Amino acid sequence: MAAFHKLPLGHTTKNQELFLAYEQINKTSTDNNNNNNINGLTYVCLPGLGDLRNQYRFLGPLLAKDQHGQPNIVYAADLRGHGDSSPHFDDYSVNAGAQDIIALLKKLSQEHGKQQRFVLVGNSFSAVTISVVLGRDLATLGDLKDQIVGAVLIAPFVKNYPADKWFRPLSHVLFGARWWGVPLWMSYWKSFFMDADQSPADYHTRAAEVASKLLSQGDSSP
Repeated sequence: MAAFHKLPLGHTTKNQELFLAYEQINKTSTDNNNNNNINGLTYVCLPGLGDLRNQYRFLGPLLAKDQHGQPNIVYAADLRGHGDSSPHFDDYSVNAGAQDIIALLKKLSQEHGKQQRFVLVGNSFSAVTISVVLGRDLATLGDLKDQIVGAVLIAPFVKNYPADKWFRPLSHVLFGARWWGVPLWMSYWKSFFMDADQSPADYHTRAAEVASKLLSQGDSSP
């Protein structure tokens, strides 16, 4: 995947760095950290569980297109313990994911200005975390309460989202058990693309990349 930025999220008790990996999908040579997007929107895209931020490799550039005289800014981030993000987290709950989103939005707001208007895009598990963010109070969100102007929830399961009491151990089984957890997940992931006519052209390359990233995360797990 492309080069990425790190969103610092502290350290473990063993002083291991915790961070989220994110990148600007449509960054050009004229962009810089002080480039304020006054008229356009800033999309923040998050993949589904067990996937990577380049899940938005096709949708991201479409969201970035100039629609009203100003191009949009598009960011994509890996979830904690996924892709290029730190593998050392011990909490993969919905609430933890929501806090990550809030931290990323605050970081982007500092970089681009408080006039930024955010649209959150999430698939599956990330859609759940976004719904939690939208329900946070003013004391938690601060200026973000007015800056978040929309959300796109792709295939969400917000009615009965995973309970932390069983999801936390399950997440370690699926993504921490290197030799059988990853193959188990990949067999499920591949079931999303059973119809060859609807599979992306880079399906086989992406499947290998997702599996490789999950395996490397398992290698790095404490």
